[in-house]
Amino acid sequence: MAPRPEPVQRLADALADVIAMAVERAAANPTATPGHAIAVGIADAAERLGVSAVTVKRLVASGELPSVLVGDRRLIPASALDAFIAQKLAG
Repeated sequence: MAPRPEPVQRLADALADVIAMAVERAAANPTATPGHAIAVGIADAAERLGVSAVTVKRLVASGELPSVLVGDRRLIPASALDAFIAQKLAG
């Protein structure tokens, strides 16, 4: 394969750098990546945690899992799910 002309190679290198930075950012904050909601409903939170909706409602009622009311919908910040799991792992 013939070497790329210098401007094309610089563009390819810059694109590779941008992709690497995007991957690093996504890995550092998975809840902020496109396609991931910043807050989820009870059913989605239960699915993400691998528990029932009743368990999530109990955790919200006890204050163990923070939530917000938006209109008539109870939402749990995705970051709160991450923090909840991290707290459980820490013991």
